[in-house]
Order: sequence, then C-alpha cells, then structure tokens
Amino acid sequence: MAGRVILTDEWAYDRRAAVLDQGRLIAFFNDNAFDDTPRPGAVVAVRVARVFPDRDRISADLDGIPASLRLGRRQAPSPGQVILATVTAEPREGKPLQLRQGCFIEHRWFLADSTAGGLRLSQRLRQGGFTPPGGLEPSSCQITLRLGAASAPPDTLMEEIRIAEDRIRAIKAMPALKPGVIENGPDAITTARQAFPDAEPVPGDDSTAWLQAGVDEQLEAALRPRVDLGGGGILHVSTPPGAAVFDGDSGDGDMTLRALAAAMVPAIARALVLRRISGPVVADFPRLNPADRRAIGANMVEAVEHDPLRPQCHGFEPGGLYTMTRPWRWRPLADLMAGDDRRLGLDALRLARAAAGGHDMAPAIRVPASVLAWLEGEGAAARLAALKSLAISPRFLSDEGISRPVRDETARS
Repeated sequence: MAGRVILTDEWAYDRRAAVLDQGRLIAFFNDNAFDDTPRPGAVVAVRVARVFPDRDRISADLDGIPASLRLGRRQAPSPGQVILATVTAEPREGKPLQLRQGCFIEHRWFLADSTAGGLRLSQRLRQGGFTPPGGLEPSSCQITLRLGAASAPPDTLMEEIRIAEDRIRAIKAMPALKPGVIENGPDAITTARQAFPDAEPVPGDDSTAWLQAGVDEQLEAALRPRVDLGGGGILHVSTPPGAAVFDGDSGDGDMTLRALAAAMVPAIARALVLRRISGPVVADFPRLNPADRRAIGANMVEAVEHDPLRPQCHGFEPGGLYTMTRPWRWRPLADLMAGDDRRLGLDALRLARAAAGGHDMAPAIRVPASVLAWLEGEGAAARLAALKSLAISPRFLSDEGISRPVRDETARS
C-alpha cells in the first residue's frame, strides 16, 4: 500500500481508523457507542465540585464523570456553579477527564477561544512575516492563526473561521446550562483526518483493505516491549504510569553506536504517536561524541515535527539522557486495546464477519464466558445489527480456557 493512507473499519457500533505510511501502521483511533466519555474537543457543561486555588485546579462533575480543569487567571467559580468547558484530554492512568474552561475549537489552521477576543498570530507565523487575509476581524471569540494558515487558501480559511465563530456564538447564546455534553468531539475517523491531513482516506468502509494491511496484527505488535531496529539492534520500551523510557541496545549485531542511535530516532517518533504516549519521555541513546550527539538531537526534533501533539524536545541532559515532553490528549493504546468484555465481544463479531467473507455462514466462535454474557446482554443490539447486515448465523460458544475470541474450525455445521 503506497503512500500515506487512512483505512476505516465501521462495524457494529464501533468506529476504527488506522493511518498507514507505506503499509506500516503509524496511528490508530477508536470509539464506540458503549463509551459515554466525551471525546477531546467536546463542548460540555460541568458542575463545579471544589476549587483549589493553591493548585490552580478545579474539580468538576460531568453527569457522573469526574473531571479536572485549570483555574488560570479567570475568577474562580463557586462550588455548585455550572460552567462551560471543552474536553482537552481523555482520562488515563487514574487521572480524570481534562477540561479547559470556555468553548475552545482546535482547527489545523487556527485556534478559536470563546473566553477572549481579537486576532492573534502564532510565534512561527510572526517570525515568518505572515500577513493575515484582509477583513479577518473575529467578533465572537479570539482567533489564533497557526502555521498551517500560511498555506491555506484565504477564502477557505475565512470560511472555516466563520463556521467556528457561528458555533461559538450559538453555544454562548444557549439558555441556562445543565451538566452534560453539548456537542461531542470528532469521532475516530474525523480525528484521524484532522491529525494527518496529508493522508489519503481510502473511500468507504473497506474492511478488506484493513485485513490485507494486517492492521490488527500491527496493533498487537505495537504493544510489545521490544522493537527490532534491524542489524541486530533493539529498542526497549517501558511505559510506567505518566512517562515513557526508551533504551537502545545493539544486541548481538554489529551496528555502530552512531547507526544504533540513528535507527532509534524514527522508532521512538513512531512509538510516541502509535502508542499514544504522553508526559515525560526519556531516551537512553548509546554513548556518542559531541558531534554525533548534536546530529541525533537535530534528527529527533525533525522526526517529531509532524507529530499531531507537537512534543517539546528538551535535548540531551548532562548525564547523556535525551528528554522531551509530549502533551496528553488520547488514552494510551494499551488502555484502548485492553481485553475487557466489550472490546473482546466486538472482536468476536469481527471474527464472524471474516468467516462470512470466507463464505462460512454459520461459523463457531469460542469466547470467554464473560464475553458471551456481554454479547447476550449489553452488546445484544450490536450483535443483532452486525449479524443481520451479513445474513449469517454464527454460534458463540463459552470457553473458560481462552482469554480472547478464536474461531473454532472443528465445529462447523
């Protein structure tokens, strides 16, 4: 599969999007109808629970979902007050949903903020001497133009800003707020397209292309603690809560230290995005001379330049470790792929679909007992919708000896 593409897999109340570069998986997004947590970019109304001025934090409740947001320079709201906020990051590793006070719209060309006004340019646009289109005078919010605005068609840029202003104006004009989601954030497929605007979407829901690309197999491989760098080199990946550590090892190969370090750079950049790593990142490169260290540092900055979350590269510390910080937005891939009953139930439905593609209209799928209970309970609607669309009649068999769904080739009818 040539070039950079986005494959989609919409199936039984579940949406998945995979971004591939030359056939290699570089990013994955997933959402489904069984998860009521609002997505990043969602505009919500939350009830303030407690205010912590010394910690610059507000704890809030979103219809039963705990949330946290910064107090900032705004006047502190009162406990019990309902305020407007925007979801900036999903909950992860015991931390609650993260919010930003006000309505905040992020576009690849600009940022729109309901809590301020006027037009601003990003630092890189100012340094480049960019002149915004004439007549661009936002009236209902503050617009901060990003670097991408420099290459955007002026008429299209103006239209996108107008749409964002209209959205903010409508939300600000709403009557008394009640806790809940006002407008959810982009779904998995839209998020993939926004995060990788240079990727070509494959038309339609092409599950065949998904299978041929081996996306599910690449997802499983992405979570392994070792990455093969070629030439005998190995990258060890450790992700303790809230951080990540990368350690290069030449193993039994004959790679030079410089070659090992050079191979580590793209592998680290890919892992950051694909594994959805956030927080402090430490890379233990092999011992390098000053010139090679400068070159590797420059390579690292270049490698993460197009990361959707724009990591901040701090460089090499005196002890030789390379550090960076990656913002937090999406829950880690390990959490997304965790083998809970819901995910395994959807996997079982996908196995049934694959069997139908092979013209087996009554496949037998073995699943753990708890997964069978999900398919017959909470997931019953998804199961019925999926099977009706394919006109197949799979049998789901309880098997306590397995941890994930498997197709039983011996139980065909």
